[in-house]
Amino acid sequence: MAASPPPPASSSSAAAAAAPPTTILTRYPAALSLPTADPSALAVEAMLRFVGARYTRADARMADLSLTIAAQTAGTSAGASADASAPERWAGLLPCLQRLRDEPAVDAVPRAHAATAVCVEVLTTQCLFPAFVFLTHFDSSVYTVTMRKSVEPKVASLWESVRGTYRTTVLHTNPFLYSGATAAAEVPRGRLSQTALAKLKEVSDAVDKAMAALESLCVSAAAAAAATAAAATTRPCPAAGANFFLGTSRPTHVDALVYAAASCFIHADVGAAAVGMREHQRRLQDACPALLQYVERLRHQFFESDGGSYCLAPRDTAAEAAAAEPSEQVAKAAEQQYRRGRLQTLWWTGLFATVYFVLVNVDMLVALLEAVEEEGEVEEAGEVEVMGEDAAGGQSTASSSSERRREPQEL
Repeated sequence: MAASPPPPASSSSAAAAAAPPTTILTRYPAALSLPTADPSALAVEAMLRFVGARYTRADARMADLSLTIAAQTAGTSAGASADASAPERWAGLLPCLQRLRDEPAVDAVPRAHAATAVCVEVLTTQCLFPAFVFLTHFDSSVYTVTMRKSVEPKVASLWESVRGTYRTTVLHTNPFLYSGATAAAEVPRGRLSQTALAKLKEVSDAVDKAMAALESLCVSAAAAAAATAAAATTRPCPAAGANFFLGTSRPTHVDALVYAAASCFIHADVGAAAVGMREHQRRLQDACPALLQYVERLRHQFFESDGGSYCLAPRDTAAEAAAAEPSEQVAKAAEQQYRRGRLQTLWWTGLFATVYFVLVNVDMLVALLEAVEEEGEVEEAGEVEVMGEDAAGGQSTASSSSERRREPQEL
C-alpha cells in the first residue's frame, strides 16, 4: 500500500497565517481602577482594542511605553533572512498610534476633520495627559492611597524605593510642575501648603478648559455627522450615537486619544483621601454630558471585559449635596493650616516667655538658690555639732564605767 502523500505546504502556511501574531504592550501598571494609570498607555491600549489585536501586558515605567509586534511568518521562505521575522518595536505614544492606525480595522482621519484631529492631539498630549499624571502624583495623600502600593513596587528601582524618591522623579519630568502662574518650588511630602493648593487649582482649571473644548468638539462633530447622514439619500441614516468622534463608521486614533483623556478623569477611583479630586470628577461629569455618553459607549463596546471596578462610580446625591465647593475646600484647608500654625505659635510664645522670665530674674533666682544653700549648710553644721556632743558624752560615760571596773582590782 502506497504511503499517503504529505500535506501540501500551503496548508501549513495557511495555518501560520491564521495564527495571530503575538503583541506585547509595555505600559504603566494598573491603578485607580483603570487598566493603566498612564493616559498615554490607555490610548495605545484603546487603539489595540479598536484593531482587535490579541496582546499581553507588561509593567514598566511611564517613560518606557512601547509596543512589540511579532512578525507574521506566513509567506516567508526557508531561506528568508532573520531580519524578516524580527519583531517590530515601537516606543512612545505617537509612534505606537502611527503603527496601529495603519491597520485595516480602523479608519483614517478624513481631510475635512484634519484640523479637529490636530486640536485633539494638542489638547490630550500637551494638557490632559500630563495634567492627570500631575494630579495623581502631586498630592501625597492621593499618591499614598492609589499609587504607592499598586504601582511603585513594580516600576521603582531599588535606590528609589530606599530613598522614597520615585514620586519626585515622576513629577520632575512633568511640565506642569514648572509651568503656569504658580510654580511649585518642591514636591510636597506632607500636608499641602497654600502654594501647593494654588498649583492644584491652577491645573484643575486647565483641565476644565481642555475638557470643555473636547465637549464642544464632540457636540459639533456629532451634529455635523448627523447633518451629513440626514442629507445623504443613497444610504439610510445611522442611529443616533452610532458614529465615532469624527463621524466615521469605524474608530480612528483620535477616538483613542479622546477616550483615554476622558476616561482617566471620569472613571478614575481616587479613593476617600482625595475629596477635592472627587468633586472635580463630578463637576466634569456634569459639565460634559456628550463626552460622558461617548466614553461610556466606547467602554461598553471595547472594554466590557474589564468591567467590575472599571466603570462609573455610583453617585451619592446626599453626599454631593452636603459636599462643599472647591473654594470652600480651599478655605477649610487654609483654616486648618491656620489652626496648626496658631498652636505652634502658642508653643513657641510660651517657651520664649519662660526663657525671658528666667533671664530677667536670674539675680533673684541666684539669691534664692544661695539662701537655700546657706540654710542647708547651717543645718548640716548643727547636725555635726549635735553628733559631736553625742560622741563626747559617750566617751565620758565609757571612761567612768571603766574606772568603776578598776576600783575592786585596786582594793
